[in-house]
Amino acid sequence: PDTSPSIPSAHDSLVDTTVGGFFVEGLPGRGAAGLVYRAQHLTDGRRAALKDPQASSSPPSRTTSAG
Repeated sequence: PDTSPSIPSAHDSLVDTTVGGFFVEGLPGRGAAGLVYRAQHLTDGRRAALKDPQASSSPPSRTTSAG
C-alpha cells in the first residue's frame, strides 16, 4: 500500500474524482507554480502526475514600475 502523505489543502476538490480518464488519488505536492496530483489511468492502470497550474498556493506576484 502507498504510505506517502497527502498534503491537505483547500484545493483537494479534485481528489477522488476523475479527470481526463485518470482517477485522482491524492495531492503529494504544491508550490508557487500550482498543484500536482497523483493519479492512475482508469483503463490501463498507468500512474501519472497531473498538474493544475491554475491552483497556485502563492498569491499572485505584484509588479511595480519605477518612474
